[in-house]
Amino acid sequence: MSVGGRAFLDSNLFLYAHDPRDVAKARRSRQVIEEARRERRGVISTQVMQEFYSVATRKLGMDPLAAKDSLRAMQALDVVNVHPATVFDAIDCAVTDGLAFWDALIVATAAAAGCSWILSEDLQHGRQIRGMSIRNPFA
Repeated sequence: MSVGGRAFLDSNLFLYAHDPRDVAKARRSRQVIEEARRERRGVISTQVMQEFYSVATRKLGMDPLAAKDSLRAMQALDVVNVHPATVFDAIDCAVTDGLAFWDALIVATAAAAGCSWILSEDLQHGRQIRGMSIRNPFA
């Protein structure tokens, strides 16, 4: 991971780790996830878990119980809950920073968890939002 501070991992990392269509992204995703777990810097949210399950079972065709096992493994990272106050912060973030609501919820949750970094393919690499740096692990 090679970043200081806590890093929020977006659901796309976990999805690529289970997607056989792109071997390079799968390998890189598994590496980032393992480093985050080993360094005890990785943070996810209940939103990330929900998105993973939904996309893995619908788009990747993953067996629901296998997806559930993957969710259990994700608990090795620091899992934070999305609270109502975070939803309100996400709405403000969407308006002020020009993000889609679900991306803004990732940002608001990462900020509430004290993260320095957001690791995601979906946000602009190198951008600073709310005191956090966006890093695309595939860039």
